[in-house]
Amino acid sequence: MAEKHQLQRQLARFTDQGQRATLHLGMLESLGTFLWPRLLPAFQQRWPQLHLQLVEDSLVNNERRLQAGELDFLLGQLPLTSTGDYQLKVSAPERYYFVIPPTSPAYRTDHRYRLADLLDQPLILTTRESSIRLQVDSLFLRHRQSPQPQLETRSILTATRLATSGAGITIAPKSVIDQVLTGTTGVDSFCLPEAELTLRYFLAYQTKRSLTAADHDLLRLFVDQLGEQQADS
Repeated sequence: MAEKHQLQRQLARFTDQGQRATLHLGMLESLGTFLWPRLLPAFQQRWPQLHLQLVEDSLVNNERRLQAGELDFLLGQLPLTSTGDYQLKVSAPERYYFVIPPTSPAYRTDHRYRLADLLDQPLILTTRESSIRLQVDSLFLRHRQSPQPQLETRSILTATRLATSGAGITIAPKSVIDQVLTGTTGVDSFCLPEAELTLRYFLAYQTKRSLTAADHDLLRLFVDQLGEQQADS
């Protein structure tokens, strides 16, 4: 079955001039809503002849699709859930923030917070299978604490919007903070030290894939928008 899908994908890349080749792009829905808009408009302007098919699913399922040759690229967040014959373009590290509404008992008018105090608070968290939750749980584990989920959601955007509306505290990456907190007032944020927690996005493709000019452009846009992990990071 995997060989059949791979053959179909290879044939689809060599279409007649009158047809549009399709690029299948896998993503987590919660990531795609704020990352793909940073990449795809410029890509589509340069490659209008390409048809883009977005496949929104869990990282586990999309990794399987990538292995089977059903996806051309997969946009995700480290860590991967499986090992495979992939090539990864990895972004520069991105910082995490606590989002603290003024309705929270932890809110401070002097804006001076201690990580230990915030870790003691009930939190709005993403569900356990999410990459962000795995990272947040590892933060608590290092501090020999357990998170206290006040509310759980599959979407980090939902978690952050709930926090800004006063429902509780959450932990979100800067790219989400920049999108959700723009224009809000009264909501505070606390940047976690880089040594404590950072996020890295990736754009993955099969090692055996012969990269086209369009593929190289997509990878370049990823680096232009998100930076690139340095060799010693």
